[in-house]
Amino acid sequence: MTSPSILCIAKPYLRALLCVAALRYVLEFQRNPGFFDAFGVYGASLGIFIALGFSGTIRERSIGRVLGISTWMAAGAWFLPNFVSYLTAQYAGWDHGRFAKGRAPEIAATVGGKFLAALGTAFGTTIAGTLWCGVLAVVCIWLPNRMRSGTEAT
Repeated sequence: MTSPSILCIAKPYLRALLCVAALRYVLEFQRNPGFFDAFGVYGASLGIFIALGFSGTIRERSIGRVLGISTWMAAGAWFLPNFVSYLTAQYAGWDHGRFAKGRAPEIAATVGGKFLAALGTAFGTTIAGTLWCGVLAVVCIWLPNRMRSGTEAT
């Protein structure tokens, strides 16, 4: 019997993270997020990985497959939502919260500059999100699965 694909395993969790990202995007329009400035995909992914670790929902023992699942989740939950958010911020001139001076690229003067600023930020956050999810996947999923099985994981 073959195991399900990495993308099939990651899909429901990716959807949950995309819902969090969409809610965060809507909250950005308040321009004064306050408490919601700390609300986002990093915290939601931490909760998801902890829940997955305790529940044993993902029984993968291969570290490559576990990291593959976390990479799909990170790429989907960070790249597109952040590209849309930072592109909106470029056009709307947002300078609050995560778009504040020093935390985000300056508002570009040209259309191409706005696009490249948003694209660069999306790539940067995707790399950070991939590292974050990779560490969480190893600590919350792979190590517990390895300890549950009592055998050497591959």
